[in-house]
Amino acid sequence: MSLLQTPFEVARQERELADRRRHEEAERQAREAVRAVPAPVPAVQGLDGKIAERLVVVLERLAAALERHPDLPSERLAFRAEELADALGVSRRALDRDRSAGAFPPPSRIIGAKTPVWSRAAIEEWLATRK
Repeated sequence: MSLLQTPFEVARQERELADRRRHEEAERQAREAVRAVPAPVPAVQGLDGKIAERLVVVLERLAAALERHPDLPSERLAFRAEELADALGVSRRALDRDRSAGAFPPPSRIIGAKTPVWSRAAIEEWLATRK
């Protein structure tokens, strides 16, 4: 090893040092992640293999269903069309098209001359039947 290093050698050494630091950081994060994993629930540990596999499938389906359906704002008991469309992640026009096609439940009430309002229970029931 010479006292004078070329810029290429210096750059290579810096890359190796950076790689080593990234590797050490990744190992540290992996150790922390392993420590953060909770211990298995005692009731699940004694389950038959088939039951445990079925439980995993059910939990995965539940997680997927929760991702598909947006959460309705919890403080609301009734929704106007604009609010409902926003909570469901669709446009007001799409909501009107589904209502016209019969793919959406009728409003729970009509306020005034023509303002439709849906109850939270009616929407939750409709979401449950769509699954």
